[in-house]
Amino acid sequence: MGDTYLTFTILGDEGDYLLMKLILEMFNVTIKQFGDKTVVLWPESALISKKTLDNETLFNVTEARYSCTYKIRKEDSMVFDTAGTNYGHTILWDDLGNAPITVDQPFQLVGFAGNSISKVVNVTSLDVSVITRTSNFTKPVIYVRTAGGMSVKTPIGEVSFSRTDAILYFDGSTGMFVTGLFPTAPDLAACGVKLVYFMDQWGMYMSKNHKEDGKLYTYGIGFYDTNAEFGVAETVQFSKSETDAAYLYTAVVLLLVLAVVVAWRKRQ
Repeated sequence: MGDTYLTFTILGDEGDYLLMKLILEMFNVTIKQFGDKTVVLWPESALISKKTLDNETLFNVTEARYSCTYKIRKEDSMVFDTAGTNYGHTILWDDLGNAPITVDQPFQLVGFAGNSISKVVNVTSLDVSVITRTSNFTKPVIYVRTAGGMSVKTPIGEVSFSRTDAILYFDGSTGMFVTGLFPTAPDLAACGVKLVYFMDQWGMYMSKNHKEDGKLYTYGIGFYDTNAEFGVAETVQFSKSETDAAYLYTAVVLLLVLAVVVAWRKRQ
């Protein structure tokens, strides 16, 4: 519970790769720690309380922050960590023109149990509008689902993600990520985040209580804002002579049609 933000920034263009920075910020949240190793993501002053249970420790904090850098290969949108390990296709966009996400494409090469492989099993264009708390993306929307045979062992038992590893939605006009529900993703795995579920409480409420034809409310992490430029439609201005010629051409066509109609009526 609380507010969580993922910010992705392109730090630079390195020729074949984009150098990316991920920032994970959390406000007024409870963080669960399994086992004995504590990864402190918050300043000491942010800790509200700490509660130790049988299999986990709960930290209530006012804020926590984590950041890292990784790379995206421009040719096919594949994600790499700083050591050169490939984690699969980025979740940030579906490149509609150059290298779009396709079925059987590796999406996450490094998973919970070593080198488990997750692949895309469904790519579908949906005739619906996707609505997040901050934005309304008009149809079509690209639906992507991945699946694999992965599982992770925790102190409370083994958790399997063999049925659905990730569900992602992309804007059908720009290819931009809209919303998604996943246990991890290449952009997060490259930064060492092995298991995470972002759950939008508003989206969950709307999806259960406001079912409407043609509208889809999702409850994964949702798009908030971007400063990316996707381009605008270009307006072409015709010169006066070209405009006059266009009008003349239209008039000639109309006269020919009229002559044909008159001739046809006389023949009848």
